[in-house]
Amino acid sequence: MTYRNTYTIFSQVIGIISQLVCIIVILTSYKLHKRRKQSDYNWIFGFNTCFDYLYALIFTIVNLAPFFHDEIFVLISESDILQYLPTTVARLGFTLNIGALLLVPANLSVHFWYRYNILCNIQACGKRRYVRQYAMFGIWVLVHMVVFYYHVTVTHKDEHYKYIMVNRMYHYEVPSILGFEKKTPLGMMLMLDAQVMFIVQYSFILYYGYKIIKKMKEKRMLNMSSTQKAQQYVIRVMFVQALYPFLVFFLPITLLMICIRQDYNVEKLGYAAYGLMQLFPLLNCLSILLLVPSYRRKLMNEDTTLIRSTIQKMMTNRRSSVHL
Repeated sequence: MTYRNTYTIFSQVIGIISQLVCIIVILTSYKLHKRRKQSDYNWIFGFNTCFDYLYALIFTIVNLAPFFHDEIFVLISESDILQYLPTTVARLGFTLNIGALLLVPANLSVHFWYRYNILCNIQACGKRRYVRQYAMFGIWVLVHMVVFYYHVTVTHKDEHYKYIMVNRMYHYEVPSILGFEKKTPLGMMLMLDAQVMFIVQYSFILYYGYKIIKKMKEKRMLNMSSTQKAQQYVIRVMFVQALYPFLVFFLPITLLMICIRQDYNVEKLGYAAYGLMQLFPLLNCLSILLLVPSYRRKLMNEDTTLIRSTIQKMMTNRRSSVHL
């Protein structure tokens, strides 16, 4: 099985799983927000997860894979859906995929800023203020998407297409490919803008994560042991939520962009990088369900009631047999 086939199957499976887990988080957020409407915390989780869901959905439909040929950075759609659409619609699909790739990391960036205000500054930070902060990244990404849309071309006919058909072992499939001229001033500006955006987003995570951990350590010296345990847990959660975005998103995409600038062959690295990046929404949702206490309790109470009751019955029967 070729890298292309493996990547396509992996993308479809991870995409479907990610969408299902996103729906679970969105529904859980809705239920928790209905119960505690005075708090916007659960609403914000649901808001972020809606973008995670769109990220997973767009990646599943478009199924991008990067390729490099003759100073042209090419994005190939491995999806059967886009093959029979007009080029304008295909180009829009490519652009939406790039937009999701740029916007979703802002979920964690703005969320770290939100947690800093709640935990350290003790400031009221409602959903309107949160959305305004998020909109700053959104406007930046929207401008990038508009420029990207008009800079690139989707084609089936040029020499890059013919080269890819021969060297990528396409036989009966007719993939949509998008050509991105990275050596032009506009192409270089787009690549630089994307890299700056990722640096700013992860800098938010590192800066506010560091401030939160520092504040928690200061408070830990003054509080009782039970409170100290809670603060230690917050520190561990912040560490995990800063680590996995670096491993599955920021590091792969940075290495990929460096290779593109240096004109290296990015075929295998491109598949690996895009595969890792598709894990991002799934890990975001799992971190909410498993690390946020209210979500974990809700999940355990509703989804494992039968398992827990069965375990309790088994333990009761075991105790009674011991007494006999």
